[in-house]
Amino acid sequence: MSLRCRVSYALTRYFASSVGAKLWRRIRVYVKRTTVRRGETSYVYLRLVEAYRDDGRVRHRVIANLGREDELKASGQLEQLAAGFARLDPPPWGTRREVGPLLLVRHYLDRLGLVRLVDETIPQRGRAQLTHGEVVAALVANRLAAPAPLYDVAGWASGAAVHELLGVPGMLLHDDRLGRGLDAFAPVAETVRGAVMLAAIEALGADAARLHLDLTALTVAGDYPGSQLVAKGWNSTRRVQRQVRVLTATNHTGVPLYTRPYPGNAAELSCLGEAMDRLAALLPPGLLVVADSALGQVKNLCAADRAGLRFVVPLRADTGFAQRFLDQVGHAGLHPIRYACRSQAHLPPDRRTRYRGALRDYEVTDPETGQPRTFKVAYIWSSEEAASVAEARERALANGIGHAAVMCDPEFRGVLAAHGYTLNAQSGEVAQLAPYIGSFSARAAQITRNIDRYEAQWRSQHPDEEPGPTLRRAWDRRAWSQA
Repeated sequence: MSLRCRVSYALTRYFASSVGAKLWRRIRVYVKRTTVRRGETSYVYLRLVEAYRDDGRVRHRVIANLGREDELKASGQLEQLAAGFARLDPPPWGTRREVGPLLLVRHYLDRLGLVRLVDETIPQRGRAQLTHGEVVAALVANRLAAPAPLYDVAGWASGAAVHELLGVPGMLLHDDRLGRGLDAFAPVAETVRGAVMLAAIEALGADAARLHLDLTALTVAGDYPGSQLVAKGWNSTRRVQRQVRVLTATNHTGVPLYTRPYPGNAAELSCLGEAMDRLAALLPPGLLVVADSALGQVKNLCAADRAGLRFVVPLRADTGFAQRFLDQVGHAGLHPIRYACRSQAHLPPDRRTRYRGALRDYEVTDPETGQPRTFKVAYIWSSEEAASVAEARERALANGIGHAAVMCDPEFRGVLAAHGYTLNAQSGEVAQLAPYIGSFSARAAQITRNIDRYEAQWRSQHPDEEPGPTLRRAWDRRAWSQA
């Protein structure tokens, strides 16, 4: 008979007895360790003992002999029994635990059925300790309610209302159980991610007809030997760093429905391709994918078209769309577009950004199959972008003219030499002013911080909008004046 069966049998007989029926309100049952010597060897036995009073004196009665402690530990029965008691053990009277956002977390975990989804994917016998679904749910709650490094989760759970709200005793969330749970979850993580996305669509009514794909890089520090995700790769900072690539698919309201990690050295094209194939297999036909220019290559467009996906992506420069525009449309072929972005809706028409555009067929040859494919391409002209490009061109021209004037004017160089200044023949910079470059660089860093602060304040007040070139130029002038 197993340990749990012996304990259950003994307690059932005890409470069924006449003595137990009279004394159950005052019962004090505990596990007692008893040492037994056999020659030179000592053995520790565990017994389930009841403490009671008889004529004012404390007495003990053995309810069940559980077995040798070392054998129970080796078989795992002792840990299972302790876990079973931990689930049933109520907190002492007066115990206070932090609830915080856990009520909201439990609500959505229940609506998504996360525990059930994980447990159906990773079957497990028994529930005394923790199921894999409960481990994953507890870790999700930890990340949402108390985001911090994965450390002392048991301590956090003991101080929070995890037992009361999620049914998970804090003492069971020790490192060994978390590690075993994550090891079991890793091979089926992609399956669970897809199931959770479908559950969110069904239970929460999330709209998945249009998904915005974004691939980002999360840089990490430290050494991760043998990691299948952490690797050195090129990212948007134009540097090679130790990182993990993460692809996120959000709907048009900004709700993330699908997230998938990739190795840090994985190519953007392969990440996007795999994600689109997975989404196409999970979702019904008619999915519209909105992505950045990483998808805007002919090979990727043809692959998405073969998968039956609809998409809106900006074309990359190497597709040759600029020359096609000049050859087939030209600026004279653009027509006014009646559109005003939300951030400019309150402005009079003459102060809003003006748009012009044209819609044309875009014929390409599929590099995989050699078959011709026809897409629709929208050429869009923006007055704000045109003004920004013109301003940048003027600055570059002014800088070039200034440099050329310094290098080509012998009289000016003579004046500088007369006052003790010399020019670098390669860069045209004044050598004596080099020590002050650091101060100017510090001012440039301050200007950057100012602009970042302006943008953060603006985005907090306009969460669903994007700043335009005019606004960014205003931030730039203000940052220079306050640096």
